[in-house]
Amino acid sequence: MTVTMKPMANAHTSPEPPPLDHDFHNAWGSIYSNSGFTRDDRARKIWEDYTRNPARVEQQYHLLLNEYSERFQSFSNGYWPITFHAHVSDALIPTTVASLVLNTASTCPLVVEDPALSPLLKDDPEPEKVQQFVRDLLGWSDVHASAPKLAIVEGIYGSAYGPLAHSSVEWESRIIGAGPTSILITRSDFASESILLNKLTDAKRQGCVAVVCDLVSTSDGSILPPDLYHLLLSCCDQARICLIVDEAMTAMRCGAPLACQRPEYIGNGGIQADMIAFGKGMGVSGVAINFNGLMMRHLAYHKRDQILQTLKFWRCMVSRPIATPVLIEALGILNVAEMEDWPAKSEQIGAAFREFVHQYAGDYGHKKEIIRGLGAFLAVDREFTKQFRVMAAYRRRSSWARWLPKLNSPAFLDPQLSDRGASITIKQWTDEDIIATLLGSDLATFLWAEDYVRYPDAFGRFLQIAKQAIEGSGGVQNGPRVMNHIDLVEWNMDKKYLLDMQAAGFDIPKTEIFDIEQSCSVSIIHQRLKAFQSSGPLVLKPSVSASSNNTHLISDISAPSDEDTRYLGSVEKRELQSYLVVQTFEPAIATGEYSFVFVRQRLSHVVLKVPKSGEFRCQEHFGSRVTRIPIESVGTSTLATVNAIFDHLWGRFGNGTTGEMGYVRIDGLVTEDRPFILMEIEAIEPHLYLEMDGLEDMLSLLLK
Repeated sequence: MTVTMKPMANAHTSPEPPPLDHDFHNAWGSIYSNSGFTRDDRARKIWEDYTRNPARVEQQYHLLLNEYSERFQSFSNGYWPITFHAHVSDALIPTTVASLVLNTASTCPLVVEDPALSPLLKDDPEPEKVQQFVRDLLGWSDVHASAPKLAIVEGIYGSAYGPLAHSSVEWESRIIGAGPTSILITRSDFASESILLNKLTDAKRQGCVAVVCDLVSTSDGSILPPDLYHLLLSCCDQARICLIVDEAMTAMRCGAPLACQRPEYIGNGGIQADMIAFGKGMGVSGVAINFNGLMMRHLAYHKRDQILQTLKFWRCMVSRPIATPVLIEALGILNVAEMEDWPAKSEQIGAAFREFVHQYAGDYGHKKEIIRGLGAFLAVDREFTKQFRVMAAYRRRSSWARWLPKLNSPAFLDPQLSDRGASITIKQWTDEDIIATLLGSDLATFLWAEDYVRYPDAFGRFLQIAKQAIEGSGGVQNGPRVMNHIDLVEWNMDKKYLLDMQAAGFDIPKTEIFDIEQSCSVSIIHQRLKAFQSSGPLVLKPSVSASSNNTHLISDISAPSDEDTRYLGSVEKRELQSYLVVQTFEPAIATGEYSFVFVRQRLSHVVLKVPKSGEFRCQEHFGSRVTRIPIESVGTSTLATVNAIFDHLWGRFGNGTTGEMGYVRIDGLVTEDRPFILMEIEAIEPHLYLEMDGLEDMLSLLLK
C-alpha cells in the first residue's frame, strides 16, 4: 500500500481520514484482517469457480487439501495439519490425541518399512505385533489406549466442553465438563527439574498421552516464561510425553508464525513442541504435527513422502475432513498472511500499541503493570481501557481486557504522525483513485507497497503513470514528494540491481540472472545451473521477490532432490513471474546477516539476523534471532564498505524528479577475508526495525 500524508497546518484542504477501527475484539480473535482472504487471487479464483461449478472444484478437493497442507507447513516452519475440527475443543480431546499419536507411530517408517512389521509388505498382517511394537516405542501401556488423559499447565484456558472444560476459568464450562479430569501441572511443579520430571513421570503412569500448554494466557495476557517452557520441553523429553502448544489465538499474533517459534521459546538445538492446536482466525481448527518435534523425531520421519503417507492414513478415516468452502477460505488466509507478513506486522503493531498505552497512561502506568502479552496479543488494565471506546474481550472476574487488533493495521507509524499534526491516508496502489489521491497529498511513501512482488508488471505500469502525473503537475515543487522516489523504486524492485552494484565495484555472491524462455524445460534449466556451478549448493529466487518468498536452496546441483525438481518445474512454468536469480550459497549466512538502516543520510542502527539451525533464510518468520547491535561493534572495514555503498546510492538516487531517497536498508554478510558481501538493498517497503531505533528520525523526515 501507499501511505500519503498531509500536515494539517498547511494551506491545502486535508483529505477525509479513513474511519478508525475500534474493534479489538474481532469475533473472539477469529478475524485477522478486514479483507479476509479476498486479497488472495488464488483463493478468490477458486471461490469464483466454486460458485459457478461446485462439482468441478469438488473433483479437485484432495489437490486443494494437499496444497493447503503444504502451505501450512511452509508458513509454520514444519508443522503439518493432520486432523481438522469445527472447534479447538473438538481437537483437544484425550481420545482424539491418543489416536492421533497411535496413528502417527503405527504408520511411521520404523513400521511400514520393516518387512517383519509392515502390513503393506506382508500377505498376512499381524496387527497385534504392530500394536505391541508401537506401545513399546511410545512407552505406553493399556491405560494410555483405554483411558487416556491430558496434562495441562496451570493457566491454560481449557475448553468450552469435553474433558478440558473441567479446567475452564468459566463456571458455565466447568459444569458441563465431561470425561477424564486433566492432570494439573502447577507453577510450584516448575520449582526444579526433578520436581517437574517426577510430576510428568507419574502423569504418564496414570495414562497421560500429552501435555498441553498456552504461552500467553487468554484471560490476563500473562506469559509462560521462556525458561519454564524450556524446562517443560526437557522434562517432557525425559518422560517421553508429547507436548502440545495451544496456538488457537496466538498463531500469527505474537511476532512469529507460532508463539512457540519466537526466538526466546526455541529450545536448545531448535527442538519444538510435537503438536500445536490451531483455530480461530485460521479459518479451521485442528492439530498440526511437527515430525521433527520433541517426541515425533524418534519416529524416523526423514522424507516428505513418508509424512504425506501418514497424513493420508489418518485422513482416509473421513471422506471430507474440511468442507470445501472452509478449505478455500483457510488456504486464502494462509496466502494473505504470508503475502502481508502478518507475524512481522504483529510485532510492529504490538510495539505501537504498547508505546501508546504507556504514553497515554502517564503516572497511572508507573504505579502498576497496565499492559501484557506478546506481539499484537495484548491484555490491558481493565480500568484503564474503559476510557477508550473500543471493543474488547473481558472476563467477569478478570482485571484485564484483551485487545486483538487486526494484523493489516498500519498502526506502527500512524499514531505518532497523527499526534504531530498529520492526516494520513492509506491507499493501495491498485485503487482506482490512487493517482488523484497522490496528487492531492504533500508526501507519499512506499513503506507499505503490498502485492508489488506478485504483480510486478502491473506495479511497473503504475509507477510510470504516477511518475508522468507528478512530473506533469510540476514535479516536487508543486506536486507531492515521493519517498523513496519512483526512479529508485523501479531500480530496486528487480534484483538485477545487484549486478549494477557489482559493476560499481562492490562484492556480491557469484550471481547470474536467467531469462526463462517459454520453450525452456526442467532439464535445460538444470543444465544451465550446472554450467553456472557444477556441484554444491545454489540459491534460487525470483528477481522480483521479498521476504525470501519462493527462495529455494538446492543442496547439491549435481544431484537435485525431488523437491528441487518440483521447484525447477515451477520455474519452467514461469510461475516466478520474473527472471530467475541464481547465486552461490554463502556459508557465512550461518553466523548472521547484518542489516544497516539509513534514515536520510545517517546510519541509524544495525541489526543482526541469525537464522535458526539448519535454515538459510534469516527472516523472523523462518525462526531467525534478531537483535540490535552497537554500531561501534562493527568492524571499520565493514562500516567503510557499507558507507561507500550508501554514498554510491545517494550519488545516483539522492534526489529525483518525483522526490528523494529518504530511507534504505543495506543487508550483507561479513567474513574474515571479505569485509562486506552485499546481499540485498531494500528501498521499497523494508522492515526498518524502527521498534529498535530510528523512529524519531523517520518521523522528523516524514513531517519536514
